Amino acid sequence: MKKIFSVIEYMSTMERKLSIQEISAALDLSTATVYRILTGLKSMGYVEQHANKQYYLTYKLYQLSGDVINRDDAIDKIIPIMNYLSMRYGCEVGLAAFHEMSIIHIISVGENISFGTLYPMPGQTFSSYCTAAGKLFLAQMEPDALVEWLARERIVPHTRNTIIDRDELLREIDRTRAQGYGVVVGELYDLIACVAFPVHDGSGAITGTLNLSFTVEDFKRHMGEDFVKEVEDTLKSFGI
Repeated sequence: MKKIFSVIEYMSTMERKLSIQEISAALDLSTATVYRILTGLKSMGYVEQHANKQYYLTYKLYQLSGDVINRDDAIDKIIPIMNYLSMRYGCEVGLAAFHEMSIIHIISVGENISFGTLYPMPGQTFSSYCTAAGKLFLAQMEPDALVEWLARERIVPHTRNTIIDRDELLREIDRTRAQGYGVVVGELYDLIACVAFPVHDGSGAITGTLNLSFTVEDFKRHMGEDFVKEVEDTLKSFGI
């Protein structure tokens, strides 16, 4: 089972069709094993084979993720709040969850904001250090664990505004912890600012974030104590 998912995960990271030999070499699996796995995945509709004998994943995995989202009662409850916030502030509102040390995008509603050549899609993952949701997630870590993670994490600039200095990033995470919400301005996408507010479960633990994304100009117009308080009060009124 582990080998099957290793093949799926590897194929999902590649932006092209792959041969059995390429997958075999990348994962240190025999070509016979890879062939057997791909044959099984193909029979179930998860993989297609191109005429040149190269393989690629189909959209069936995407369909499965959509089915999971549609069955999630928590998402049903939170979408009306997302719609309200989007209409109230004229922004895009996304729901994100924490996956290992990355942020996984679940769903978006509202205004379509241009993110350059990329658009956040369900299941897409983002680095923690340059996203508002990620900074909020990192702020929940124990200080020693956070320092260790930053020491080994590969931190690269996505834009000229991305904070790549580890000491500065630690200070930014400290500010996030103190204020209770995360902020990025042009760190992941040049002209986009985002504010991430925590989503809590029944025990009070933070399980994800609501992310309000604006153009930088609109962010500067909205951002302030009144905006933060209004959003936080709205989430509290819905028990989030």
